[in-house]
Amino acid sequence: MPPPAYSEHMLICSPYYPNSRDENGNILSLNLPEKKQYDLAGLINSLPESQQPDLVIIRLDSTFQHVPGNIKAISQPTIALIGDTHHMSRPLQSMLGFLLTENFDHLLIDHTPQHSHWFNQAGLAPIYWLPGMLLADTWIKPCSDPQAHVVFIGQMGKAHPVRNDLLEGLQQADIPLSVLTAPQKVACRHYNKAAITFNHSLNGDFNLRVFETLASGGFLLTEELEPQAGQDSIFTDGEHLVYYRGIDDLIAKCKYYLSHTQERNRIARAGHLRVKKLFSIKQRMKNFQQLLNHKPQNSWRPNVIDKRSEVYACHNKDDLFQRVAIYEWIQEQHRAYNAISCQISPNADPRIVCDMADLPRLIILLDDNQAVLDLAEAAGIHASRFNRKSTSADVRYIQLLAAEDISSTAILAHTEAVIISDWQECNKQQQQEINQLCASAQLIPTNFTEGLFLNIEPWSDVWNKPPHT
Repeated sequence: MPPPAYSEHMLICSPYYPNSRDENGNILSLNLPEKKQYDLAGLINSLPESQQPDLVIIRLDSTFQHVPGNIKAISQPTIALIGDTHHMSRPLQSMLGFLLTENFDHLLIDHTPQHSHWFNQAGLAPIYWLPGMLLADTWIKPCSDPQAHVVFIGQMGKAHPVRNDLLEGLQQADIPLSVLTAPQKVACRHYNKAAITFNHSLNGDFNLRVFETLASGGFLLTEELEPQAGQDSIFTDGEHLVYYRGIDDLIAKCKYYLSHTQERNRIARAGHLRVKKLFSIKQRMKNFQQLLNHKPQNSWRPNVIDKRSEVYACHNKDDLFQRVAIYEWIQEQHRAYNAISCQISPNADPRIVCDMADLPRLIILLDDNQAVLDLAEAAGIHASRFNRKSTSADVRYIQLLAAEDISSTAILAHTEAVIISDWQECNKQQQQEINQLCASAQLIPTNFTEGLFLNIEPWSDVWNKPPHT
């Protein structure tokens, strides 16, 4: 997917682009090494004087296919555009480690603002949230007579098990459904012509398909995310798009909106106007200029929608990376399974519970833990986030336990994983006792992070791979 044309004189450097020039000899693109760090400052200095950039935008994601180095030596302003920290191997640990060694002038996060509090706690503030940064400058007016079917265009396969289940559920319910893969421009025409575009994120992220569908004039039916993901701060359910939660709700809303044409068209028009107003290339360039002039809008600050970094912090670097590791493991299981239920013991670390509150299919069950409710209220997490009932028959069970609760809170018979929230504070005798207790429940320690014990049944094994960095 090509980056948006932010300038007529934009030079693209990427492992996915060839070395190319125009008819006048100006460089159009440069091929970069894949998964190998290179000297970006040296590359920029090697460019002809006429092509020295005014601004350097560096896309970073958890795959680390592209690994720039020597950022501090770049004389031009640099923007790190951070994405894809919601999947792959140790995405947040890898990204935090990289950003703590390189120096960028500005940090932006696009479709995972719920992760910004980790960067703030690592001392990388300020970080700003500018959604839709990779949206192409393609605008199509809503279709007056779309085809009466649901369309999905995107990836499937083993990386998207929950999405696959939802698509299968639509087919079994006899919903008229087209599942396609297509280049971006072709996909936009399909969004425009279909009565409904179905969207389900990879892992609770406010993904680009939301913006693409609305920019293309399509009616969007997308999953309900947690407030920290930022979707609610830009779009209103029932006004610009429509949310669903679970397969039964998805099927019911597909049937409803396929037969309610006027209401569907009204929502599609409102969503299109909303995206066109807020996310045109002209507006995004204006946003860049404000950022470079050190005049960011208040709405760009992730703490407007997520107060977690304001009300609690890490005790030290080890504490930060331990909590990140726990979150990453739960996040990966959230990607792989329809529902995860986590039982919280009375004295479990409330920060870890608030960390995981941004995962929409994670059921958090509190066992008389007032500290969680108090911290959540301060962080802007509503009490209704906890003790939800599952709508899925396929639930995996976890317990988050404090060491002092081990004797009073039994490991439940259906528990498939145990996390000790204060493992780093336990002495060797306590750790040995916990090991023995978990072993008696057929739970064994994992090599992913200390204090995590799993049963012999397979969990998602992405974490067996080392960090990309």
